[in-house]
Amino acid sequence: MTLTARFETWAEEFEQRGIEKGLAKGMAKGIEKGTHTGIAETLHTLLQQKFGDLPAWVDQRLQQADTAVLQHWVVRFVHAQSLHDVFES
Repeated sequence: MTLTARFETWAEEFEQRGIEKGLAKGMAKGIEKGTHTGIAETLHTLLQQKFGDLPAWVDQRLQQADTAVLQHWVVRFVHAQSLHDVFES
Protein backbone atom coordinates (compact mmCIF):
# COMPACT_ATOMS: atom_id res chain seq x y z
CA MET A 1 0.00 0.00 0.00
CA THR A 2 1.40 3.38 -0.98
CA LEU A 3 1.72 6.25 1.44
CA THR A 4 -0.97 8.16 -0.45
CA ALA A 5 -3.37 5.22 -0.20
CA ARG A 6 -2.67 4.96 3.54
CA PHE A 7 -3.44 8.64 4.02
CA GLU A 8 -6.68 8.26 2.07
CA THR A 9 -7.65 5.24 4.19
CA TRP A 10 -6.86 7.13 7.42
CA ALA A 11 -8.80 10.15 6.21
CA GLU A 12 -11.82 7.96 5.45
CA GLU A 13 -11.56 6.27 8.87
CA PHE A 14 -11.34 9.60 10.69
CA GLU A 15 -14.24 10.97 8.66
CA GLN A 16 -16.34 7.90 9.54
CA ARG A 17 -15.46 8.25 13.22
CA GLY A 18 -16.44 11.92 13.10
CA ILE A 19 -19.75 11.07 11.48
CA GLU A 20 -20.44 8.38 14.09
CA LYS A 21 -19.61 10.74 16.97
CA GLY A 22 -21.78 13.45 15.44
CA LEU A 23 -24.72 11.09 15.06
CA ALA A 24 -24.35 9.82 18.62
CA LYS A 25 -24.20 13.36 19.97
CA GLY A 26 -27.21 14.39 17.90
CA MET A 27 -29.21 11.40 19.06
CA ALA A 28 -28.36 12.13 22.71
CA LYS A 29 -29.49 15.73 22.30
CA GLY A 30 -32.70 14.56 20.63
CA ILE A 31 -33.44 12.18 23.47
CA GLU A 32 -32.71 14.91 26.02
CA LYS A 33 -34.97 17.36 24.20
CA GLY A 34 -37.72 14.76 23.99
CA THR A 35 -37.42 14.03 27.68
CA HIS A 36 -37.36 17.75 28.49
CA THR A 37 -40.44 18.43 26.36
CA GLY A 38 -42.29 15.50 27.86
CA ILE A 39 -41.59 16.62 31.43
CA ALA A 40 -42.59 20.22 30.63
CA GLU A 41 -45.86 19.13 29.00
CA THR A 42 -46.69 16.73 31.82
CA LEU A 43 -46.00 19.33 34.50
CA HIS A 44 -48.11 21.87 32.60
CA THR A 45 -51.02 19.42 32.53
CA LEU A 46 -50.66 18.61 36.22
CA LEU A 47 -50.48 22.28 37.18
CA GLN A 48 -53.53 23.06 35.08
CA GLN A 49 -55.51 20.23 36.64
CA LYS A 50 -54.61 21.31 40.16
CA PHE A 51 -54.66 25.11 39.86
CA GLY A 52 -56.89 25.81 36.84
CA ASP A 53 -55.99 28.29 34.10
CA LEU A 54 -52.31 29.12 34.24
CA PRO A 55 -50.79 32.56 33.79
CA ALA A 56 -48.49 33.10 30.80
CA TRP A 57 -45.40 33.28 33.02
CA VAL A 58 -45.85 29.58 33.90
CA ASP A 59 -45.48 28.55 30.23
CA GLN A 60 -42.44 30.80 29.91
CA ARG A 61 -40.79 29.26 32.95
CA LEU A 62 -41.53 25.73 31.72
CA GLN A 63 -40.08 26.45 28.28
CA GLN A 64 -36.93 28.09 29.64
CA ALA A 65 -36.10 25.58 32.36
CA ASP A 66 -33.61 22.78 31.86
CA THR A 67 -34.50 19.17 32.58
CA ALA A 68 -33.05 19.15 36.10
CA VAL A 69 -35.12 22.19 37.09
CA LEU A 70 -38.26 20.67 35.59
CA GLN A 71 -37.70 17.49 37.60
CA HIS A 72 -37.24 19.58 40.75
CA TRP A 73 -40.54 21.37 40.08
CA VAL A 74 -42.33 18.05 39.58
CA VAL A 75 -41.18 16.93 43.03
CA ARG A 76 -42.27 20.25 44.56
CA PHE A 77 -45.64 19.98 42.79
CA VAL A 78 -46.58 16.93 44.85
CA HIS A 79 -47.01 18.97 48.05
CA ALA A 80 -47.66 22.40 46.52
CA GLN A 81 -50.69 24.38 47.61
CA SER A 82 -50.04 27.16 45.06
CA LEU A 83 -48.02 27.93 41.93
CA HIS A 84 -45.69 29.88 44.19
CA ASP A 85 -44.90 26.67 46.10
CA VAL A 86 -43.84 24.98 42.86
CA PHE A 87 -41.71 27.70 41.31
CA GLU A 88 -40.22 29.64 44.21
CA SER A 89 -37.31 28.37 46.26
